This record gives sequence, structure tokens and C-alpha cells, in this order.
Amino acid sequence: MAEEFDLDLTSGRVHAQRFGEPEAPLVLAVPVLSANMHGFDYLARRLVADCECQVVAVDLRGRGSSEATAPGTYGLESHA
Repeated sequence: MAEEFDLDLTSGRVHAQRFGEPEAPLVLAVPVLSANMHGFDYLARRLVADCECQVVAVDLRGRGSSEATAPGTYGLESHA
């Protein structure tokens, strides 16, 4: 079962989901191009079962359930 939550960052609200226990070693899953966090649903469940880790998958800004921010806010410095 995944726990969904929001991260309120200075660059905007980012939506994420966690599989596994928060105390377990972390695997961060970041989608590419126009994908969203749900692309990791199957893999995350397998990793949690096989590796006893937690997997946190995120929706990047403007994707999935994350906030889309104003034009000009998507540069390298803003993403870092």
C-alpha cells in the first residue's frame, strides 16, 4: 500500500508517494519526460518486498498531481 503526500518546496508543491516503511533505506524514484510517479507502482512494490527498502516516487512540477508553476521557473537553478 502506498502513502501519498505533498512536499511544500520553495519552488512549489510536489506530490509524492511512499512504498515501504519510512525507517527503511531510501530509494528515490524520479520519472522522466512526461511520465508521473505511478510509472513506478509495480517496481516499487517489488523493491520493497525483495530489498526491504522504502521507495519514494515523485511527480515533478507540472506533472501528475504536482503544482504547475509559472513560466520561467523551470530552469536548472530552480530544479536544483
